[in-house]
Amino acid sequence: MRLILGGIERGKIDIQQVGDDGFHCEYASFSSSFSSGTPVRVFASINHGNKSSTVHDTAFIWVEDVTTIHFKACLVQGGQGAGGNTTIDWFAFQGSQSGVYQGETSFTLFTTGTKCSRVAFPQAFSLVPKVQVTVKHGTSNQKQDAMSVWIANVSTSQFEVCLRESRTFDGPHSNIAVNWLAYDNYPSSWEAKELSEVTFSYNEVPAAENNYALCKNVNFTNPFYAPPVVLTTVINGGNNNANTACSWLEEITNSYFRVCIKDDAGYDGQRGTIIVDYLVIGAASTTVTAYPCLYTDLLVVVKAAARHTKNRSALRTVVHSETCACLSKTYVQHVEIIPSIILEAVQVIIPDKHTQT
Repeated sequence: MRLILGGIERGKIDIQQVGDDGFHCEYASFSSSFSSGTPVRVFASINHGNKSSTVHDTAFIWVEDVTTIHFKACLVQGGQGAGGNTTIDWFAFQGSQSGVYQGETSFTLFTTGTKCSRVAFPQAFSLVPKVQVTVKHGTSNQKQDAMSVWIANVSTSQFEVCLRESRTFDGPHSNIAVNWLAYDNYPSSWEAKELSEVTFSYNEVPAAENNYALCKNVNFTNPFYAPPVVLTTVINGGNNNANTACSWLEEITNSYFRVCIKDDAGYDGQRGTIIVDYLVIGAASTTVTAYPCLYTDLLVVVKAAARHTKNRSALRTVVHSETCACLSKTYVQHVEIIPSIILEAVQVIIPDKHTQT
């Protein structure tokens, strides 16, 4: 599943079952929107679909073999390997983005433990920016190079990004980089819906019923017709940037997501504040599912119309004015897709007996 927006793409990779060794890779193809000559940046986050009955173990994800036509997303399950079905949300773009600094920082060879790198922005921001990071492997199928990644000491002029091997003494590790982007306000071309953070304080204690992770539910400002693409980055707010921190999303639904973290403090250690930045880039659809304002406005109108309308053509006419009004408020540039939105609303929301011509 993916959405294409002229040089920008986003989507979801659904992995039904990770292999017995906890290692899995899968390709996602781009459209023809990317051209040669400029690197394509890919950012990814992990979740467990739209319904999760338990808190899973951590997982380590990265991208590799990134070209203008595709990329490969890989994961290694941590803990006891109780990963189950997994979804990787991803976002890709090429070239400069308005108001955004972006790049790739490479890590020299290291054999074990944690390695950090300082990244300086080309020019200082006026406010402390949001930063997204994703690990990128230069050599394919290197399970032993699975890494936790987090950032620390974010300021208006720089930040630190840290890697830690998923298994101790699993090196040597080489040919590893981190894609990064920083911004204080996302470009309108991304069609992002929300940008915020979740804070886990130093005095919170992980519980057994959450698999000794710290978890919180976050409601979307407006609900979606389908679960949107959500990117996350974990920030170590403690005094020691080498303390490992990792985050993941248990579930992403139409109305909320559940975010979880684990860190070196474990159950009874001394932890610092952990922050998870998140960016909601909209549902992976080109029509009604991408527009949260339609969820309340259009749903009410269409359901009411369905009780009195017996054919699809008449129903389109009834909902057309409400759809136009909703789009004109915040998405006027997308008026050309109104017919598709109406058709999808009619087909998806209205029972079969009301969609017969």
